[in-house]
Amino acid sequence: MKNKIRFWLYIPLGLLIVGSIVTAFTLNQKSQRPLEHYTPKDGFVPNETTAINIAKAIWLPIYGNNILDKSPFNAILKDSSVWIVKGILPEGVKGGVPYIEIRKSNCEILKVEHGK
Repeated sequence: MKNKIRFWLYIPLGLLIVGSIVTAFTLNQKSQRPLEHYTPKDGFVPNETTAINIAKAIWLPIYGNNILDKSPFNAILKDSSVWIVKGILPEGVKGGVPYIEIRKSNCEILKVEHGK
């Protein structure tokens, strides 16, 4: 008789434990959903200043601090979608300037080079 009572007491307890495990698993799965994609209305590179700062951040590890000697830098938006940023050589100085193309919408680096 005592065994039958224990049996009937353990069933709700077991169901409670299984329900708790399923709930915890479900909540954990929901928290691991990928983040929603966010794109600013003006793109991730909305203006000249941002384009120039990104260009410098890319150029410095590649060309070193002397790249700053090619400043000021000029940024032009081509076809409303790609920033072209390049350095300016002082008049009468021979050599090349750094050049980069950055997609306005997602900050993708399309091209990096340095003239000779």
